[in-house]
Amino acid sequence: MKFNKVSSELIVLLVSIILTVLIYLKTDIMDYNHPHFKNPWDHHKYLWMAVNNLDFHIAPFCWRIFVPLLASLLPFEISINFQLIALISVILTGFFIFKIGTIVFDNFYQSLSMMVAYFSLGFATRFVIYDFWLVDAFAILLITSGTYFILSKNDLAFFFVLIIGALTKESVLFLLALYYSLQAEKVFDLRMIKKTLIISIVPVTIFILVRILIPAMNSSDNYLQTLPEQLRLVHYESSEYNLDYLINEVALTKIRSFSLKFLYQITIYTFMIHFILSFSHIPVIKKWLPGFLPFLILTYLQIFFVVNDERVVIIGFIPILIFSIAGLQNIFSKLPYQNFSILFINFSFYLLVLFSGLFYSNWTIIRQILILILYLTILLVISFKSRAYQTIKSI
Repeated sequence: MKFNKVSSELIVLLVSIILTVLIYLKTDIMDYNHPHFKNPWDHHKYLWMAVNNLDFHIAPFCWRIFVPLLASLLPFEISINFQLIALISVILTGFFIFKIGTIVFDNFYQSLSMMVAYFSLGFATRFVIYDFWLVDAFAILLITSGTYFILSKNDLAFFFVLIIGALTKESVLFLLALYYSLQAEKVFDLRMIKKTLIISIVPVTIFILVRILIPAMNSSDNYLQTLPEQLRLVHYESSEYNLDYLINEVALTKIRSFSLKFLYQITIYTFMIHFILSFSHIPVIKKWLPGFLPFLILTYLQIFFVVNDERVVIIGFIPILIFSIAGLQNIFSKLPYQNFSILFINFSFYLLVLFSGLFYSNWTIIRQILILILYLTILLVISFKSRAYQTIKSI
């Protein structure tokens, strides 16, 4: 079945809406009545900013002004506004993942499979719907759309993504590294260095100005005394947020306690079976990894400055999904129904996460592996019987 561009994109958008709504319906979102709402987590900061005209000075939250500002401007009750931003962000992220797929794979079904694979990543979709107060869903949308605009060479749209990103979350500006590395023809490409510097001037200036105009008061006892506990704390039950504290109390703690379990947590547990599948097609890895590597390095460096590791590492899902879909292409290359199989398997992965808890267990990943093995076995049997029948028929 073939579709023209408009109809295919409408179908994809509809599928993205349906998959998002199903996650929303199956998720116990953290609204005012949720037992987690009272915990001194990040959501209190963004809610306070939205209802108090951004009058807040606890870094880094106080510099992430775009989503709270947008939530304050929308016409509904504030929690509904935050939910709408998160849901629309997830829907549009799915759509842009499909668009990235059309550039990478030039195949409708494999691009659609890549989008469905995105919805099977709990930390990229379900978690940001559960904690809809966060800026993460919108930041992921900016990173995904920015990646698409780089690949499609739409510098103007990319420029506006960077400007909004500078007001949303620090990690969105990692796109500048991606802008260079995906387009540079060699490691030191003078033309791309100039282009990257020029396009970065305005967003980086905005990024710096926000930090000047909204001074952090994390170390001001007078200011901290005016705030309830849930607004004061950043992490480790501390209000501190400076380079010395982050290095000594967060980074060095992570380094000292580094283990195989932690490595598993920030790789397989975060990206699930897609991380395993991402090693299954070496030619595609060789083609795309150099372009995405600087972004992935920056993504993983975040773990030394944060507590919620999966939340920050998940932004590296685009290359992981590219490699995963390519891996499935390779696995199913000599079997019948390749396009259907890749789509079916990823939809199965999505259903497993949909019907698992918010923080899925390792059994969910094991079940994903078992489903893939079972499906491959069935296809191999069908293929063997078909070839045997053709051989007998030819005799």
